[in-house]
Parts: sequence; C-alpha cells; structure tokens
Amino acid sequence: MMKKIRESNLEKMELLYKLYESKMYSVAYGILKNVAQAEDVVQDSFIKLTDYLDKIKAADDDKTKWLAMKIVKTTAINVYHRNQRESWLFEYAQEQEIEDPEDVIETKIKKVIKLRYFYEFSTIEISEITGIDNSTIRKRIERAKKYIVEEIGGLDNEKKAEQFNAAFRQKNIS
Repeated sequence: MMKKIRESNLEKMELLYKLYESKMYSVAYGILKNVAQAEDVVQDSFIKLTDYLDKIKAADDDKTKWLAMKIVKTTAINVYHRNQRESWLFEYAQEQEIEDPEDVIETKIKKVIKLRYFYEFSTIEISEITGIDNSTIRKRIERAKKYIVEEIGGLDNEKKAEQFNAAFRQKNIS
C-alpha cells in the first residue's frame, strides 16, 4: 500500500528522483545485470526512501546521496542473493530429480537444447545469452541427452545419432 506523501515531501521526492534515478539504476544494474530487475530495485528503493523524507534536509547534499545509494545497493544485493538461492534450488531439484508439477525444469532444459542444437550456439554463447553459468548449461545438455536416449531406446540409437551428427557436420563443412 502506498503511503500518502505530504506536499512538501512530494517536491523533495521529485527532486531526489531527478538527481539520483540514473545513478541508482547504474548501481542496481551493475549488481544484477538485468534491466527489469534493476528497474524494480530502483522503484523499491524510492519507496524505501520515503521513510526518510522528513529527515532529509536537502536533496542534493552528500548525506542524501549516500543514503539513496546505500538503499539501492542493499536492495539490489538482496535481490541478487534471492536470485542465487532460486538458482541453487533449481539445480538442487534437478540433481534430486524432484517432481516439477509445472514443468519449469523441462522448459529450461528445452530452451538450452533449442539454442544448442537448433541455433548451433556453443555452450559459452548460450551461457552469455541466458546468463546461466557455462557448467550449468553443459550439465543441462548432458541431462537432456540422457533423457532423450532413455526415451528413444538406449545406446544403439545414441551411437546412430552420433554417426548421423558426424556425417551431417562433415557434409556441412565440405
């Protein structure tokens, strides 16, 4: 629920926004490397800054700038840690083969497979595109291959697929 800001503080808030919004965004983006999350962090930081409006004497003094930067940095770091926890939980769920009722894991694996085999990106390129660690990309591809082999019938089909891939690559190189 939004707080009602007094008229005098509203002007102060507008000035704070003009002075610090782009700097705060730079700090948030520098930590998160994600445009949408950085924008959300800046908005959340300004909401948190409203708690201090009565104590701020001048919008353009060093103490106010320090406060704004401290709030955005702390907020961004909290979001970053939440992202890390969620990433870890996702990887843990994959390792433990935990039920995934919404097929989130399968969807993410399909995305990596599509980028690797349909668009022929390297695992490093996929890592850069998705922001997911290269070792995680390789592990997802490994799991997907294992799943596909199990679904289509074992090692004989895997060997045939490798032979087909090798022949196909050789044909495309020539």
